[in-house]
Amino acid sequence: MDNVKINMTPLVDVCMSLLIVFLVSGSLIIQPALKIKVPEAITNEEKEETDKIILYISSDGKYAVDDIIIEFKYLEMMLNKKLLVIDSGMVLIKADQGASHGDLLKVMSIAKKSGATKVTIATKQKE
Repeated sequence: MDNVKINMTPLVDVCMSLLIVFLVSGSLIIQPALKIKVPEAITNEEKEETDKIILYISSDGKYAVDDIIIEFKYLEMMLNKKLLVIDSGMVLIKADQGASHGDLLKVMSIAKKSGATKVTIATKQKE
């Protein structure tokens, strides 16, 4: 009973395999199509809706719908198709701080015209 040895090789193999899996899967986290810096607000109501369309507006006038970059002229068609699929009818607009007010208003009116029942503008809480 004094000569009992535990083989550590399988334990080390499993730990190294898990480490590799976590490192590889960490690099596959989905990044948004456009880098957006949303403006700060005093109040920030966070409602977690999983059934929504996220519409991005960059400061240089580029648009993306659910991480797919799209030209402005196809925006209404894309929103029409996506709003038919979801039940909530929610469109979340993430506009860059430098995006023009006119672009934001155009996108909001297109979303309403496409059948969105709720249009929300994303902000982050002031620190």
